[in-house]
Amino acid sequence: MTYVLGYDCTIDENCLEPISVHTVVSTKHLLNILESSENIHVDSTYKLNYEGYPVFIGGISDLSKKFHPCFMMLSSGENAEDYKFAFQSIRNSINPEYNPKVLVADAAEAITKGFMQVFGNVFLRVTCWAHVNRAYEKKLGMIRSKRSRNEINAEVHLLQICDQQALFMHASHLWLQKWEGCNQNDIKSFLSYFKSQWLDNNYGWYEGHALRHPSTNNGLESCNRVIKDEDTLRCRLPLGHY
Repeated sequence: MTYVLGYDCTIDENCLEPISVHTVVSTKHLLNILESSENIHVDSTYKLNYEGYPVFIGGISDLSKKFHPCFMMLSSGENAEDYKFAFQSIRNSINPEYNPKVLVADAAEAITKGFMQVFGNVFLRVTCWAHVNRAYEKKLGMIRSKRSRNEINAEVHLLQICDQQALFMHASHLWLQKWEGCNQNDIKSFLSYFKSQWLDNNYGWYEGHALRHPSTNNGLESCNRVIKDEDTLRCRLPLGHY
């Protein structure tokens, strides 16, 4: 039986419109599954309701890296406080000792901050490789040479399969040295972006960052697609249907 883990609604007294809305739902069985895993996956999806509110989906992946959805939250926003509400509701409903060690999500800083406010700083932050790949490939277009673009892209994919932190750090350092030696400003601009966004920060996208845990959020995103294709039939629903 589905039940509400946490609910919050703040109303603007002047216009009687909601300022913030949060509703977290799950089941006892799904919470037991969530508690049994060291990891937690989180993502948000849109176009599910008329109000345009994001819907957070969270769950875990097992040792075969299969995703299992475990909770959902309807939220009026997508900032750190919204994610904090979701994580706090989950922890309160399981037990105060519940403390996942691996967080798998895209590079959104709000997810990380909300997680840290509830579970602390000791965890591995996996940045979904699929999001990283799509993001930097859009920037590759700044490099004029198609040959250089293809070579850089292939080498980043080789960095992604590093199975140890020391190997990844050393290989990425040598990779930067190789390309920084060229005299092409377009390549240097791309390297500056990549280093700042995906090496100095959000670097948890290589396979060895969290062994035995997925490096992508693809399972969760597939779940989002199933919800839209089979449950809502790609139609936006009124809030009452939730």
